[in-house]
Amino acid sequence: MIDLVNRVATELKIQDHQVKNVINLLFDEECTIPFVARYRKEMTGTVDEVVLRDIRDRYTYLQDLESSKVKYLKVVKEHCDKNPTFKGKFPDLEKRFNACNTRQELDDLYLPFKP
Repeated sequence: MIDLVNRVATELKIQDHQVKNVINLLFDEECTIPFVARYRKEMTGTVDEVVLRDIRDRYTYLQDLESSKVKYLKVVKEHCDKNPTFKGKFPDLEKRFNACNTRQELDDLYLPFKP
C-alpha cells in the first residue's frame, strides 16, 4: 500500500507534515475546514481553505482507490484460483492493479472479473 500522506503532499506541492496535520484535524479530530483555516494555522503551515479542501478531497479519493484495489484483488485472486486459464497469472494482475492511479483505470482492469 502506498503512503497516502506523501503522495498527497507531492501532488499538491506541500510538505508531508502539513498534510498529516490537516488529515489529523479533519478526520481524527473532526474539525471543519473554516475552523482549521482560521484557528490552526500553526499546525497547517498557514494553508488556506482551498488547499485544505484539496487535501481532504485528494486524500479521500486515494483512500477509496486503495480500498477498492484490496476488494478487487480479493475477487481476482479467487477467480484465478478457480479458473485454470488464469493459473499463475495473479502476480502479474496484482502488479497491474496496484499500478492503477485512477478509479477509471482500476474499473477498466477489473471489468473482466466483475461477477
